[in-house]
Amino acid sequence: MATRAETPAPARDLEAEAARLTALQHRAMDGDAGALAELRKILDADPGWWERTGDVAWQAENAWLRTYAGKDEFAKEATSRKLQAMRRQLRGPQPSPLERLLVSRIVLCWLTLNYAELCYASLLRSEHGVGLDSSVHGQERIDRCQKRYLAAIKALAQLRRLEQRGPLVAVGQLNVAEQQVNVAAPAMAAGVRETT
Repeated sequence: MATRAETPAPARDLEAEAARLTALQHRAMDGDAGALAELRKILDADPGWWERTGDVAWQAENAWLRTYAGKDEFAKEATSRKLQAMRRQLRGPQPSPLERLLVSRIVLCWLTLNYAELCYASLLRSEHGVGLDSSVHGQERIDRCQKRYLAAIKALAQLRRLEQRGPLVAVGQLNVAEQQVNVAAPAMAAGVRETT
């Protein structure tokens, strides 16, 4: 016996649900505890709602995409895909939670740095010429973005070096001649047992 494929929910049902959620959100923003309780049930039932809405890094990335692309949906889509590809390449096959955070930061810094470069290039092409203040400001903005970008890359490289060394297993304090010294012992090599 053949079974019928499930049909998607009608568009107006989705629109009605979105309108209901928006109304609940507005009520919760105005301090309505009952609306917040309803929203919590929805968020518990479908983590996808809060994982994106609560991801401020994702929101920041989208804000920069909108700033860069404006109304150009094609530029926004193409750039978004570039950022996703960068994220996949930098994360690797099994990224740790810290690697995921640092990769997100690198991708965002890449976007802001290149946007600053684009703005400066546009300024230099302007028909009215570029004043010294505007030129200096543009270059300083690029330099600040570059520092954040390189700092994020360096942090990821340091994290990966630490992860290759293995976890630290013993951390403590040692008092030598009335001076405190903090010590950390690396994890034991495979096959070697500690004797007590």
